[in-house]
Amino acid sequence: MIRARRRKHLTALQERFALEGEILHSPTNDYPYRLIVDKAEAATLALEPVEEMTWSTFKDEAQRFQVDHQEPRGYVNGLHRVWEAMRQSI
Repeated sequence: MIRARRRKHLTALQERFALEGEILHSPTNDYPYRLIVDKAEAATLALEPVEEMTWSTFKDEAQRFQVDHQEPRGYVNGLHRVWEAMRQSI
């Protein structure tokens, strides 16, 4: 199962990897959208984007992603807050 807070993130995965299956919606859950895939398929989905990484800093890539994908600024701000919380925890 792949969970997401935004439906468009799962539809992007479906398009990119030609995945079939219904996106389930449970609005009261922390991650309201779910796409059911088997574990082996999920592993493949996780590996390919990692192998494609060419960026050197998370913050710069998050900013580029926000512009390229027309994400609201709040999304990137949230990513930076998670990054900062993890940085401070170690």
